[in-house]
Amino acid sequence: MPFLKRVLPLFAMALFAVPLAFAQVIDKPAATVNLVKPEYISVNQLDQRVNQVEAIRRQNGLPVPADAKMQVLDSMIAEILINQAAERANLSVTQTEVDDLVSKQKASAEVQLGPVTDQQFHNIVEQQTGLSWNAYLAQIKQQILQQKYIMKEKQNVLDSVATPTEQQIQDQYGQIASRLTNPEIVRFSQVFIDTRNLNAQEKLKAKQRADEAYQKYTSGQATFNQIVEQYTDDAHSRYTGGDFGYLARDDARAIQVLGQDFVNQVFSLKVGQVSGVLQSNIGYHIVKLTEHYPPKLLTLDDQISPTDKTTVREYIRNSIIQQEKAQAFQQAVNDIVVTLKKQADITIYKQNIN
Repeated sequence: MPFLKRVLPLFAMALFAVPLAFAQVIDKPAATVNLVKPEYISVNQLDQRVNQVEAIRRQNGLPVPADAKMQVLDSMIAEILINQAAERANLSVTQTEVDDLVSKQKASAEVQLGPVTDQQFHNIVEQQTGLSWNAYLAQIKQQILQQKYIMKEKQNVLDSVATPTEQQIQDQYGQIASRLTNPEIVRFSQVFIDTRNLNAQEKLKAKQRADEAYQKYTSGQATFNQIVEQYTDDAHSRYTGGDFGYLARDDARAIQVLGQDFVNQVFSLKVGQVSGVLQSNIGYHIVKLTEHYPPKLLTLDDQISPTDKTTVREYIRNSIIQQEKAQAFQQAVNDIVVTLKKQADITIYKQNIN
């Protein structure tokens, strides 16, 4: 994963981030919309949506505008218009499309949080969106449908985004260069003896196993790879030489799991050096350092991290393209909504909106 210093909300605010809730009781109308059929937005629905949007904005450190309620109502009207237009165009969404987008959302979360189980991801979604899991899936389906319609109507606009020039890339790099840094990074292989969920006597036996493995290595009875295959509890790396992968000096999650002392000991090793038996928060380790990268301010032609061959130049180019595509998409949405509003009957009950 990239080690670039970037702070991003786990779930970016999108135009159609929260689905309409169905009113459980009849209350005052906020608006009615009729493109191909009449639909009703109640004051209760509007208030629920406003609360959700304000909570998400505050969670991401964004201000809440004074006219937030009218902005939210306009967004809800736009949703209905595009949904009805998509229905009129006979567009639909498959379960595979929903599953694929959910998988991408989960992968995005894992970039920032590390691996998470499906249940943990469900909990993250519910905590950050205020939606139940089923409501989140309904939102995903609605989002895909709306995007399909926008792509169908405005594909030429979205395809018109040009490749950034070298000058644009240079200018963007100049603005963010001081933030494009990699921390000190190492890669190591290990024999890992797991002590989680063990009692005191079992932990003593685990330490004896680690000492036995180290003695076999230092006496020449076995190579490092051989003691990995014979002793490690990490099934995933047993036949790859015990490769742990990359570890950043400031990786807060790794420090929490393994312990600061263990991380410091690993970073004190030289490339090719094999440690003695080290203890972490989760077990005993015999570590062999295989790569070591000092902290570095990245240039345009550097890889963004040892694990990602994308260069800073390519990263910036892709970022500019994504920004311009997002702007083009938003403009396409605005144009479509303006057109659909002219075709629809829309009534806003301002007297009912506080």
